[in-house]
Order: sequence, then structure tokens, then C-alpha cells
Amino acid sequence: MYQNERYLLTPTIRVTSDVQQFQQSIRQARHAPKHAQPYAYVQALNYYRGAFLPGCYNAWVIEQREQLAAEMLWVREEYAYWLLDDGRLDAAETEARAVIDVDPLRERAWHLLLRALLQQRRTVEAVNAYQRLTKLLHDEVGIEPSPDIQRLLGAIHPPRHRLAQTVP
Repeated sequence: MYQNERYLLTPTIRVTSDVQQFQQSIRQARHAPKHAQPYAYVQALNYYRGAFLPGCYNAWVIEQREQLAAEMLWVREEYAYWLLDDGRLDAAETEARAVIDVDPLRERAWHLLLRALLQQRRTVEAVNAYQRLTKLLHDEVGIEPSPDIQRLLGAIHPPRHRLAQTVP
């Protein structure tokens, strides 16, 4: 429509973007009853098409790109926790690994991965993943895994001081 020497979109035409749909799905997931959340998570993940405006480096674009990527990681983690609680351990593991691939220092994703592996009784893989995380955190930021993650592996390998006390 042309009005006042400008071209305007016709107000009766509804225009949406994948970004709007992605963010709307996240809002729905946050406010949905627990049983309906996974559907909103899947819907949000389907709308996420990758980095926002790749190749554009304006400050506002970079900020939006980082925000959307962080929201996508949150959605994947929330969905993975739901899958874990639903007993879909392989799918939860896949989601956790997808988050780790994007952000290797994200401990929440490692927590998910370790839980999925341990619930599948894949102890050796869980220990290897824990060792990889420990090295990564030490090398990159000089810290140890969170107490929650240490407790997960503590169930398999009791602290050394407890082992030493049990040996006569």
C-alpha cells in the first residue's frame, strides 16, 4: 500500500518471522503445564534455524544472535531434562551432546549427559565424560566441576579418603 509518499505493508496481512515464532514457543513452554512443555520445546527447536543473520556484525545483531543462541541452548537442556524424566535416555543424551558441541563449558549440559549415561549403566563412558569435563574446566577457566556433578560421580567412585578408611 502506498500512503503519504511511503510504501506500507497492508495492515490486514500478518507477517511473522521464525525468530518471533521461536520466542513465542519459548514463552509457551515457560507457562505451559508440565505435560505440554515438551511439545513447545520441540516447536521452538523446529523454528530455530541457526545463527541470526550470519555474516552481519552490527552490535545489535551480535547481541540478538547471542541471546537467541542462549535461548536455544536453554530449550535443548529443558527438553533433555524432560526426556530424561520420561525415560527416553538416548534422546536426552543426544540433546545434551548437542548443547555441549555448541558450548563445551556449559555444566548443565554435562550434568544431563552424565545422568543419561549413568541411568543407562554406561559407567565407563560417564567417567570418561567426567574426566573430559574436569580437564576442560581446569584448562579453560581453572575450576573444578560443580558439586552437583561431583556428587553424580561420587556414587560410583567414593572419595578417596572414605576408601582409605575402609581398608584395614
